[in-house]
Amino acid sequence: MGENRLIGKVGILCVVLQFAIIGLVIACSCVTPDSPQIELSKFDAVFIGKVIRIEQAKPRGYSVKFNVLKQYKGNLDEFIVVRTGMGHGDCGYPFKENEEYFIYASSSADGFRVSLCSRTKKLSEAKEDRDAIEAIGFSLAPQ
Repeated sequence: MGENRLIGKVGILCVVLQFAIIGLVIACSCVTPDSPQIELSKFDAVFIGKVIRIEQAKPRGYSVKFNVLKQYKGNLDEFIVVRTGMGHGDCGYPFKENEEYFIYASSSADGFRVSLCSRTKKLSEAKEDRDAIEAIGFSLAPQ
């Protein structure tokens, strides 16, 4: 009887380990971003924005509405919506409402997209990016 319990516990442990390993395999994997100047040339829109609203998008992910406070690249309106993933292995960025961010966004068929793999970050952590891009003369008011 004790042997059956041990076998059952080992079986449960194996199942738990399999799910843990699967979770590691599907985690987001990014290449380290280049310098702010190089990343500026790679992305279609670079701007400072404040998150106004976050909504779940279909079929998955989030639509994030920003008030554009300052733009460095792209033809942006005062308010824009970007899409990002859920953040569970799809590299979605974890935006929070009422926070300000330094955003690097790519154009796609459904608008702009932002990934955890870009240099996107909270504005309070973006001094290097802001200084580097402003040093080369990029800074525009929203359209």
